[in-house]
Amino acid sequence: MPDAIFFRLLSEAIEDKPAALEAQLAALNAGEDMGGVFTVANNVFVQIPASPLAYWVDDTFRKLFQNLPSVETDRRIVRLGDHPDNQDRYIRNFWEVVLCERDANRAWIPYQKGGKYSPYYADIYLITDWDRQRGTFFDFHGRKGRSSEHPSNYHFFFDPG
Repeated sequence: MPDAIFFRLLSEAIEDKPAALEAQLAALNAGEDMGGVFTVANNVFVQIPASPLAYWVDDTFRKLFQNLPSVETDRRIVRLGDHPDNQDRYIRNFWEVVLCERDANRAWIPYQKGGKYSPYYADIYLITDWDRQRGTFFDFHGRKGRSSEHPSNYHFFFDPG
């Protein structure tokens, strides 16, 4: 198959992209390497699941998808769930909630929101208001255009892992 040529102009301002592309084309035609130009065989994209146009990665990286098991194997499941509707109101740092604010129908449960990269471990310092009777975030009624009592993938909530 013929190779595909990709020009990476992400760091250029919109008004500078045409001139930057012309400069990269001229350098390519002159045999010069300005960086930001990737020539990739079309058939290598199938090495990565769902075949994204990951033109900037090298063969070593692509082969990892061939040689290593998928994340979702050996009982590992990856899912994304919804967030509470009003995060400013229903997500707190664990030290903000006074014990006397808790009642039988509501619970403040640990909540992992994500954020800055943590290579090995991060304490879960957030909690969210949980409605025990409804089995969902307190005051949660779905998303715009998708009303639902329960957040996405709620049946995985409270599982270990």
